Amino acid sequence: MIIETLLDKTPPNSAVIGLHGYTGDEHVLKPVIIGIKSHHTKWFIPRAPYKNLNGQGNTWFTGNDSDGWKFQDSFDLLNELLTQILSEGFPKEKIFILGFSQGACLAMDFMVRMSFPIGGIIPIAGFIKYSERFKHDATNQSKNTPVHLFHGEKDHIVPFNESENSMELFSSLGYDVSLTPYKAKHKISTRIMQSIRFILEKE
Repeated sequence: MIIETLLDKTPPNSAVIGLHGYTGDEHVLKPVIIGIKSHHTKWFIPRAPYKNLNGQGNTWFTGNDSDGWKFQDSFDLLNELLTQILSEGFPKEKIFILGFSQGACLAMDFMVRMSFPIGGIIPIAGFIKYSERFKHDATNQSKNTPVHLFHGEKDHIVPFNESENSMELFSSLGYDVSLTPYKAKHKISTRIMQSIRFILEKE
């Protein structure tokens, strides 16, 4: 597992798993983390385990609609990482998963299948591909994990309505879910960094 950890000088009381987007790596979220400026937070930023089929970058899901998609290595990586974080003494309610684009898709798909709740997930500009399977696999334990959706209203890569659909689905399943729109394209805007910091530092 290739992973980058970031920690400011203050002792951490919360942990965040940061999931990069399609073709990214463990370095691309660093400017975002610096911009969020969340103190007492330790960031764990893994690299997606699959190579993109064209050889350019890394991906959390590999395959295609015809042959099916593989993602078990990504789930295994997150489970391993959660075990490590818990072993470091972080309480479950102070563990968060933040994901951008494809990383947001993974954050949502993984969280609903968890056997225990965590402090929250923060999917940014993501979508849910298979809603029926999503509903079928959602555990009762995961429904105590808050879902904080963010999405740029000018996003032409993953349209804003994808997060509206995700919010509707989470709400129908009984999750505590919110959606924050922001005026940007397919990126993590500085406009939402303060809101993310508030989520991470909320007692």
